[in-house]
Amino acid sequence: MNGKLEAIPNLRQIVRLQAEQRYSEAEALCRQTLANSTSLPEQVSWQNRLATIKEAQARYDEASTYVQAALSSLEAAKKQLSNSTAISLELATLNNLGTYERILGHYAQAEQTYLRGIHLAESQGLTHQQLWLKLVNDLAIVYKYWGKIDSYKKTPL
Repeated sequence: MNGKLEAIPNLRQIVRLQAEQRYSEAEALCRQTLANSTSLPEQVSWQNRLATIKEAQARYDEASTYVQAALSSLEAAKKQLSNSTAISLELATLNNLGTYERILGHYAQAEQTYLRGIHLAESQGLTHQQLWLKLVNDLAIVYKYWGKIDSYKKTPL
């Protein structure tokens, strides 16, 4: 079956498997769908989906690896996407990466990841949009856990 034609039923099946906490089956189907995908934007989405499967199992190192792979794929995929779609996907992916870095205690990396997303959003005039607000809030959480909440208060946003 064509990769695009099988992707939608596979996504439904993967979401159902995740809801049933059948993560190894969800992961296997997601990996298979990713391997059959010929579209870079779809690959980014499947890599992000694999990260959520790992996150649900508290396997944050592996989730982070998939999100980093998604960011790498996204760089190549940007040529195939509208600017607004690419920016939205990049912001969401950066937010996910920052979250995993924070959970793993890599606060300096999380700070840089969130700041990268915040600056990207600001450069596109997306301040006070949902993704920008989430990035700003999550940066504050990093500073709180890192014991640097005063740094947040001094960060020019």
